[in-house]
Amino acid sequence: MHQRIAESPVLPISWPGDDAVLRPWRAADVARFWALTESNRARLSVWLGWPDSTHGEADVAAFIAATRTALDSGEGCDLALETAGQPVGGVGLCEIDQTNNTATMGYWIDREWEGKGLVAGACRAILRHAFDDLAMARVELWSMAGNARSRALAQRLGFHEEGILRARVIHRGQRHDRVVYGLPREAWRRER
Repeated sequence: MHQRIAESPVLPISWPGDDAVLRPWRAADVARFWALTESNRARLSVWLGWPDSTHGEADVAAFIAATRTALDSGEGCDLALETAGQPVGGVGLCEIDQTNNTATMGYWIDREWEGKGLVAGACRAILRHAFDDLAMARVELWSMAGNARSRALAQRLGFHEEGILRARVIHRGQRHDRVVYGLPREAWRRER
């Protein structure tokens, strides 16, 4: 049986080079998360479904509560990406399968912080956490086929494109292809 993620001695997660940390979302983050959602809705909702289904602070509070439940059960590890004393995005592991030791990674960031390398550093840190602390054998990343920035980051992180799932997801009333990337622990260790 795996250690509960919420009790992991490595949370919060920090990494060299950035004045940032990955830490669990808190109830006190509701207003900030809502503000980030509102100010980034148009940009994020092109690729992600959650901004369109987040209609107010009550939705944010429910999401934050769900992240705590997932941490407690070991089924997820969605974390706030904090710098300058406040959350500026999120990076995490969802769909953690403790039987097969696999997880799916995701990320998003406020437009003010985009392009500064903060997400790349946070993703490297969550991968280290996944492989070294949680003993994951494999991490996947799924991206919409048209999301060039996300796909480029996946490749810089060492993920390999494993296939395109044609017409896999309905987003804003249209079917879209999803690209599946995979990173086995052994490949991650070789490429570090």
